[in-house]
Amino acid sequence: VTVSGFSSSSLGESVLSYVDEGSLHFMNGDATTMAKLSVEIEEVEEPNSNPFCFMFKEIMPFLKSFNGNLRLVIEQAQLEISTEDDTNIVKIPLIQTPDNLQTIYSMRTMLSQFNSYSRIEDIINSEELPMFNKTQLESASLFNNVEFTKALKTCELIGTGIFELTIEQNAGIFNIRSTLPNKEYTHTMQDEQILVGEASVSFTSPLYSFFDKTSDLILLSKDDSPIILVAEDRVLLRAPRVRGD
Repeated sequence: VTVSGFSSSSLGESVLSYVDEGSLHFMNGDATTMAKLSVEIEEVEEPNSNPFCFMFKEIMPFLKSFNGNLRLVIEQAQLEISTEDDTNIVKIPLIQTPDNLQTIYSMRTMLSQFNSYSRIEDIINSEELPMFNKTQLESASLFNNVEFTKALKTCELIGTGIFELTIEQNAGIFNIRSTLPNKEYTHTMQDEQILVGEASVSFTSPLYSFFDKTSDLILLSKDDSPIILVAEDRVLLRAPRVRGD
């Protein structure tokens, strides 16, 4: 949730969470990035959709040692997580929600349309792309994170940290490249299952690091617009890099 590995250090360690539509959602972000991860809930007692915020780094070491289903309780400004048999219980204080996460939370409705990976896949299979922030998206592709990771990691060898993405449906092109005046690397994606529309957009940061290594991903964008990446349990939005950044 803290999108470890991103170059944007301002994302910080705090995470905002809330319950909605049978899932527990975790969000983080800043002026350039918005990340959302969703976990299905088996049972909810005393449903409450009010958001709460905590320091993710305080609880992650404990979660790594817990097994099986977990119980989460919010009470008296405290987050408690325990295993089903109550042999492992950790409690940490909730924190005041930072301004950046208040803004991210206010945008949750716009991101909620991407919660269903299968629904988005059906939409782009019909070549009807969704809207985002009152803007019609113009390109989409479905591919696996294994090749996406390979493409960006090899582009990183150029040393700019800037990735240029080009999608052209009619020409069958899906390229990612990095350039310098005297050298260039271009990776042509080979395993895309869907290729719709056209887009050309530059971005920074290793976006693959937010997703499981073998996840299938849906990419949505348009020229010089944010990139939206959708997996089964998470969504990532990354602002484009514009000239002069």
